Amino acid sequence: MILAESQWRPLADAHAAAVDELAAAHLERRRRGEKHPVEDFLWTYYSHRPGQLRRWYPGPGVR
Repeated sequence: MILAESQWRPLADAHAAAVDELAAAHLERRRRGEKHPVEDFLWTYYSHRPGQLRRWYPGPGVR
């Protein structure tokens, strides 16, 4: 299956917006040098950076 840009672009943008919303508090605290015991642990333990999570992939078999 091949997706046209008009199909995949809105999906990718929605995905990036969702990740931005979920990571916003963490990034703001990090910018201010503040700590949050639970959220900092999750971001460190799973070692996913917000920029990595923003990358959208349509799934196997889709180009």
